[in-house]
Amino acid sequence: MRIFFTFAALIVLFSFDPAWAESPIKMGDVGAYTTDPRRAMAYKNGWELALKEINKNGGVNGKKIEVLSRDDLGKPATALRVAEDLYNRDGVTIINGFSLANIELALSNFAKKNGIVFVSSNFNSDKLIWDEGHDKAFSIGS
Repeated sequence: MRIFFTFAALIVLFSFDPAWAESPIKMGDVGAYTTDPRRAMAYKNGWELALKEINKNGGVNGKKIEVLSRDDLGKPATALRVAEDLYNRDGVTIINGFSLANIELALSNFAKKNGIVFVSSNFNSDKLIWDEGHDKAFSIGS
């Protein structure tokens, strides 16, 4: 349930940006689907449930949310390539990650460089928020 409320709060918070004028709101999901399938699928089931409820109730500010999900294959280079595609080709403005600490740090740095939001759902390292954190990096993991 915590994922649902955090997911909804972040969408509402960043939906006031003028760049969000177009529909739908696009989020990129980069996860450890092949390297940690049991936990990754539980995580994915959670955000899919939240997404269904949010969209069923009109979305955010009347806009539906679309999540584009990709596997990072447990490799930082793959995660960065996927993030670049999601950002440049698909136009996502939020990247959500569930993976290994080094991959989440790489995704967070990518988000910082490109001025987009990164949400870690698996808080693996204090570096993500403290040492290498930035004003658009968030963690909802424990």
